[in-house]
Amino acid sequence: MHLFVKTYGSTTFSDVGNAISGPDGSFTLTTPPLWQNASLRLDYLGDPSHDASSSGVWEVPVMGGSSIAVSDHSPRVHQRIVVRGRTLPSRAGRRISVWSGLRPCWCDAFPGPGTPAPKRLAHAVVRTDGSYRLVVRFSTPGRKRIYALVGQGDGLIASVSRYRHLRVG
Repeated sequence: MHLFVKTYGSTTFSDVGNAISGPDGSFTLTTPPLWQNASLRLDYLGDPSHDASSSGVWEVPVMGGSSIAVSDHSPRVHQRIVVRGRTLPSRAGRRISVWSGLRPCWCDAFPGPGTPAPKRLAHAVVRTDGSYRLVVRFSTPGRKRIYALVGQGDGLIASVSRYRHLRVG
């Protein structure tokens, strides 16, 4: 069996690997890393006892990664906090924003009752090397959790970083 991949923006499938199937029809295959959304297809070239065949096409959405770090985990009210991070792969020129609250869950159309909406704290553009830097301030004390969100585009779906927890005093 051969694995064919068509990456975002491409018009043709490329052969990227092959697999040996077992007597029960199962197979194992290692795919190269996918850095953009892709379409996959498996082809069997056939042999004297079996005809050639092709699988359907699978659409594979790829989510880029993003990291987040803060300069101070226990800032005072109105103190400047520097938020830094990196996107992988580099999403240079894409808009990135830092939010406070719960991360969006695309599997849940409606958050539970009483759940406050996330609040955007700042936004910027990702640098050419994939890094970003933003400055945020909090006007109220309390426990906060922030995350970075990079919008979809360039063959990737939107990506959300892990939470960073702060105690604003």
